Amino acid sequence: MARELPAKPPKSFELRGDYCESVQLEKHLTQQLELVTCNQNGQRRRASSGKWIADRQMVCVDTPKGNTWLIHGHVSNGQLLLIPIEALYLVEHGNLIVTNEDHVISREEAYTIFLTAAAALDHVTLEHYQVYAHLMRTGLIVYVTRVFSHGPILEVYKHCKSFKKTQPGTPYAHVIIVRPSDPFPTNPPSLLGTKSLLLYAIVDTSGDITYYQIQSTGGAVIQVLSQP
Repeated sequence: MARELPAKPPKSFELRGDYCESVQLEKHLTQQLELVTCNQNGQRRRASSGKWIADRQMVCVDTPKGNTWLIHGHVSNGQLLLIPIEALYLVEHGNLIVTNEDHVISREEAYTIFLTAAAALDHVTLEHYQVYAHLMRTGLIVYVTRVFSHGPILEVYKHCKSFKKTQPGTPYAHVIIVRPSDPFPTNPPSLLGTKSLLLYAIVDTSGDITYYQIQSTGGAVIQVLSQP
């Protein structure tokens, strides 16, 4: 049975400052710390591990665990590699521990290191990552693909038993990311007339995302979606 953090009833009185109260508070804080540490250690044991290769702007995974690698990463010269946006998502969700030289990259460091690398490598911005992460959390499979004049496009696939990342098939949707301050881009000609949905994700300054489905002819907005 999963252990739960001990509940602390609301205090409706002032601290007495006596010895008994100090002992009770110390005991409670120790219980909290033990459980938090236990949860973190358990998460670390289940997480994959890898090393940040700065000159390649990628993470080389040396200990893959779990089935996340059915959709994440690519193999090159016998190495399982992650692009920065994939690495950031896995680190953020506790599925990957990445070392950089002699220390483990924290989640806060991961945002700085991986988003800087993603911008240089694929022109990926924070807004691209926010949409990428949101779509992944809804259970979809997302890859960063070709860049057109407005930036990278996200290819979105639905989960199915026959899915293979090396042969993903026809995307369920193509998603173009737009900030409110950006001019609204024209539809990429290469995506018109395909079987995939063409969606625009508008990311506002607070990180809220609204998806617009665009008609392939005329560029008219035909539907506003809370999510694809």
